[in-house]
Amino acid sequence: MTTKQVWRQRLLTQRMGLTPAEVAHKSACILDHVCALPAFCASRTVMMYIALATEVQTRPLLGRARQLRKRVAVPVVCGSRLLAVEWLGEHTALQRSPLGMLEPAAPYTIIPPQELDCVLVPGVAFDLAGGRLGFGKGYYDRFLGQLPTTTYRCGVAFSIQVVSCLPQEAHDVRMHGLVTEQGYRPCVDIPPPAGRPEACGGVNT
Repeated sequence: MTTKQVWRQRLLTQRMGLTPAEVAHKSACILDHVCALPAFCASRTVMMYIALATEVQTRPLLGRARQLRKRVAVPVVCGSRLLAVEWLGEHTALQRSPLGMLEPAAPYTIIPPQELDCVLVPGVAFDLAGGRLGFGKGYYDRFLGQLPTTTYRCGVAFSIQVVSCLPQEAHDVRMHGLVTEQGYRPCVDIPPPAGRPEACGGVNT
């Protein structure tokens, strides 16, 4: 078993140990911290995921972003690619992707990566330098690699998913910052993109 697989197994087990009440409470705190981020507030088009039961819950944030008149994108798996497609609200018909994630069913409108101002990124784990550990398929890394330098990449996770250092490879894409229920943490070795405001808030861990 590789080092990444060991980390993945350990941290998924920890996340699975959270009760539904803990997931709901911590997710509500995370939503508040995200809504306070200048990078999120200034964004015209924002991307986030549709959460599974043990992930940071994003449905309230999807609705909040639309209330703020932002264009909202969510991920859809298409072959070996991850697409950003427009989220049109709770009435959107959903289906399970081959990876088990929830995504809108076709037809949908694809939003080009260069139009995204802020992307809220899920993960199995993150480290303090913005490193991310996913499920090992590379969908998000390939997608994040297409983003312009002005797009703000923010990891979203529970504090138990944040560790001091994760193994990283050349193709791995780091986050500009992380948000947990304990607040916002900038990733020290990656400055905010030019033209994007520095985020503010509490610091986790």
